[in-house]
Amino acid sequence: MKWLINEVEMIRLISRRLLRIIPGACFILLCFASAESQEIEYLGSVLVSERFRSVYVEDPYAYCNMPGGFKILDVTDPDAIIHLGECSVIKPFGFLKVFGNYAYTTGRISNVTSFAIIDISDSEDPIIASTMNSVAIGPITIFDGYAYIIDGYESFDIIDIADPLAPALAGAYENDYRIYSISVSGSYAYLAADSGGMEILDIANPIEPAFVNRYLSPMENYTYDVNLSGSLAYITVGSRGSHSIVEILDISDPVNPVSLGNIEFVNLNIEDLFIQGNYIYSLSLANTMDSTYFVIVNAENPGNPYEEWRGNILGYDHIANNDLYISSDRAYLFGNGSLGLRIMDISDRSSPVLIGSYRNTHNDGRFAVIENYIYALINDGISLIDISDYERPRILRYFDLTDNPNGIDIDQEYAYIIGNDLKIFDISILESPVLVGEYQAPGNISGFDIEMDFAYLIVGADELQIIDIADLSNPTHVGCCNVSGAIDVVVLENKAYITRSIIEYGVSIFDVSDPEAPQLIGSCETPRFAKSISIVGDFAYVATGDGLEIIDIVNPYDPGSIASYNTPGSARHIYTDENFAYLSGIQFGLIIVDISNPYEPEFAASYYPDDNAISSFALGDFVFVGNSSSMIILGFNSEACVYAPGDCNHNGTPLELGDVIAMISMYRGTIDPYTCNCPPHGNEFAATADPNGNCIANELSDVVTEIAAYRGLGDVSGCPDCPGSGR
Repeated sequence: MKWLINEVEMIRLISRRLLRIIPGACFILLCFASAESQEIEYLGSVLVSERFRSVYVEDPYAYCNMPGGFKILDVTDPDAIIHLGECSVIKPFGFLKVFGNYAYTTGRISNVTSFAIIDISDSEDPIIASTMNSVAIGPITIFDGYAYIIDGYESFDIIDIADPLAPALAGAYENDYRIYSISVSGSYAYLAADSGGMEILDIANPIEPAFVNRYLSPMENYTYDVNLSGSLAYITVGSRGSHSIVEILDISDPVNPVSLGNIEFVNLNIEDLFIQGNYIYSLSLANTMDSTYFVIVNAENPGNPYEEWRGNILGYDHIANNDLYISSDRAYLFGNGSLGLRIMDISDRSSPVLIGSYRNTHNDGRFAVIENYIYALINDGISLIDISDYERPRILRYFDLTDNPNGIDIDQEYAYIIGNDLKIFDISILESPVLVGEYQAPGNISGFDIEMDFAYLIVGADELQIIDIADLSNPTHVGCCNVSGAIDVVVLENKAYITRSIIEYGVSIFDVSDPEAPQLIGSCETPRFAKSISIVGDFAYVATGDGLEIIDIVNPYDPGSIASYNTPGSARHIYTDENFAYLSGIQFGLIIVDISNPYEPEFAASYYPDDNAISSFALGDFVFVGNSSSMIILGFNSEACVYAPGDCNHNGTPLELGDVIAMISMYRGTIDPYTCNCPPHGNEFAATADPNGNCIANELSDVVTEIAAYRGLGDVSGCPDCPGSGR
């Protein structure tokens, strides 16, 4: 029997014959012995989507802020960059600094915006050392035990980080002009202050900075950046919205800068600057916004700097903060679009050479599981992920496919990958897939299923194509039929079940016993669009715009809806096992529905990740949930919500005298009831204080019910919507 996984992706047989794709760039594993009895808790994670928001380099490591978390890369060998460690507890913003054994950044932690200090002393296991809320969240400067954090406007906060485990707000500074950057040297801070030029602050007392002077460039009206090197300041100036001039200032007298010279980056807009020795390095965008340039300026004579080299390193790529680093004879160039990471040998400044690269990746969460590995589709390739240690999954290798894949199906020793065509790979050696066959479809393939010697493809959202794959090296088209609005397909016992999401919503059933002439035999409408479908026994479970629709297919010629379960938003994906349906949606995350009685589906459990959940998949004791950036590993606290109705003192034995005494004490408020995380009753529901089972804790009627049950004059029950209530 097959279990459908996704609207355009993957199915996996519980027997492990078939492993299908899961959409969603993040992947969550839930240790899942029982959906109804345990509280979900975080175990570990691995980042899958790897678009850079900001990067800081200190050889041999690159410290990266990515949408799904913080990651450390070993860049010793530019041709074989190694994933070392990561921390997905934080969802970082675009600002990052590293000093000593700590990385300083801002981001969201459990949906709370925070300043975070990450302990990086173990590069394979970075962890959050401390956090602070209610502080600025912009660019960060670290100097002499303090962090200066710009709020993105006219002020910055000063954080005492002398003890990284206990940061404290030390002060703040309000300015008259917008602040773009801060550089610090000695007892002075230099601000790039928009139309206020370069402002100089005395920070001898870092808690109370004092304005001492201002430098207004005669070259242009606005100052956007300040970089310091020895007794020189390099300021980036320009007109509003355009910064193309670097002016070099002598700050040997810190409060009275003197202009020495300048250079204009002709037809370029400077995005990031790095100073090393007598050279100025820049990442800049062409004024036409179609190209990204790496520029090297020789400034041995500050009065007459000149451009030594300019190279178009890629098409347009908007550069994030801290994206250019120079270390000895290497340049590290980062972009948050298609640029990714590029490493260049700059030992000859007049002729840099590209020696390594690491592309930005984006993952919709389409992947397949085999043994202790995951094949995750990323951009134009596959990442092989080792999940043998669920607390520390890691990416092992990346394979380039160059064909924008959007679906993967694994059957024994073969992987079937769809995109603009169907590709078949021999994966008998997991780390070395070999292409053995290919079928070119007349349009994009959005969904598919593999059954026996045939591949069933949804092509162009309006056609089912049947491909004979008995000879894997020569896939052959054998039949087709029109299915308007087709999205996904699952095939079982010569029946193809196809979801429709355009104009007419629902499920169409085709007899495919003759693959050369598939025939429509039945259909069932759904209230809203139908996306993903899964089959269990005599029932089809469909993810729709309203949630879950359950269709009786015992007679495929006359299918009919028998029940539904509404979710707080559209369900994009469904997976089912014998007793549970796992629904994923952007608005609600993961909702697990008890379908042991398909006529009366009931809430079993839920989880809402920091990022949008897109898909889910159950396998053994785990559930995989996809969201938009990383693979999060969750487990269940087996002690959290496991209790028997009437067990008010939560000792495992209900209806003792101690339970009566505990219920009376809880009612009087002298002790706290045992609680569990239980939507929809709020974050905490007092399960043990609700023996009457009406989902309202600590009522007088709960006391009466407990006493009556203890005396054998009545029964107790749990809240029917609470996991672990023993319903």
